[in-house]
Amino acid sequence: MMLKLQNRVFYRWLAMGLFVMGLIWGLLFWGVLLAGHLEASRFETTPLGETGLDTLRCPLLLTTGETNEITAVLENPSDRERRRTAYTFVTDGSILLAREETFRTTLAPGQSEQIVLPIHASDAAWDWMILARVVVLRNNPLPGQTAACGIPVLPVPLVTGGQLTAVSLFTIVVGLVGGTAIWKMIEKSDHGRGPETDRGMIGMTITLLLGLTITIWGWWFPGIALFIITFLMALSWVLKTEEVQHF
Repeated sequence: MMLKLQNRVFYRWLAMGLFVMGLIWGLLFWGVLLAGHLEASRFETTPLGETGLDTLRCPLLLTTGETNEITAVLENPSDRERRRTAYTFVTDGSILLAREETFRTTLAPGQSEQIVLPIHASDAAWDWMILARVVVLRNNPLPGQTAACGIPVLPVPLVTGGQLTAVSLFTIVVGLVGGTAIWKMIEKSDHGRGPETDRGMIGMTITLLLGLTITIWGWWFPGIALFIITFLMALSWVLKTEEVQHF
């Protein structure tokens, strides 16, 4: 069904507004998460970690005054009793100061034990980033392991980092998917007008949501590559949209 002229103008502005909101919020949120990883990769580096520690779990975000925790699991996948030793490092308000702890435990075959590290927003270095690293020492044949994470601390009152994450993801998905869907409706009503804008919106929606998902899962290097691709796509899309002048 054909849309009236005034309705088409309204829906174009609505579609573009939603999409741009989702795109900008998505790039900012995604960039903050990647910044945390890049900072953590240089924190308390050590040659003792031969492989990654896949059991490290960190909050994505913290907000002002919030308390949370970091966890890691020590495992003994061998068929003999093994002693496991882990060193942990967490910033204590400065990149030059780290709160260090040592954990020692003896694990039976197949047994595991969790390490819990309480953190608070005041632990942040530069007033906005908590950095943490866990190092598990080698015990033949079990290799040494290490992993690190960076937790951005944002000056947002009244909500937790988990709530802010949920709101951000909702805003990003609704903005990108809703804006693209409305634009597709307008294009169909206009008999295919604006295919370049339409393809650009679909492409950026896919790469941003895919890249943000794998970044949250901890696949940082593909996340960085997709972030760069999405940013360049967004820049190209903005320039082409201005040239076409749909409005």
